[in-house]
Amino acid sequence: TFLTGTTQTSTINFGDSGDNNIGIVEYNHNTNNMHMYTNAALAMTIDSTGAVTKPLQPAFLAIGSGTAQVPSVHSFTVMDFNTEVYDQGADFASNTTFTAPVTGKYLLVATLNLTTVAGDYFEVDINTSNRRYVASEDVEVNGNGYKAGRNSVIADMDQGDTVNMQLYVGGTCAVQAASNTNFSGCLLC
Repeated sequence: TFLTGTTQTSTINFGDSGDNNIGIVEYNHNTNNMHMYTNAALAMTIDSTGAVTKPLQPAFLAIGSGTAQVPSVHSFTVMDFNTEVYDQGADFASNTTFTAPVTGKYLLVATLNLTTVAGDYFEVDINTSNRRYVASEDVEVNGNGYKAGRNSVIADMDQGDTVNMQLYVGGTCAVQAASNTNFSGCLLC
């Protein structure tokens, strides 16, 4: 039992020869939050409502710049996202590729807006090191010339595996890389 005042913090430190508090479990009686530290960094908080936050959990959201990107016809084009809304862990690089920092199951979501579509169909692919996840659609352009493509998957990725979003067009088109064209992902478990 650890007893403290109502505004104090109870702490268990785990140390080694290089750091006397490299791991910590603490309970803050003032906020009623539980904190867990690994490698001397806050890894998880359970707040007073039971909500769990993990500030080191890999997650990213990248969007287009608003300029058009013209994919190659009848081949795969890696889509470019030059604006990172967030990149928790700095694992999204070169405007195109996320690298898994740890082995796990990752939720990956790709959304893109197509303009001036001419062709039979298109695919919005989520392409990992080990597998291609395909979402193909027949091209039906609405009155304003736009067609949206979406794909999502929970992918099994090993540490160091990479993923990007690719577009395959069975015809010609330009991709409007605006804020509604995005690529995102996060580690689920």
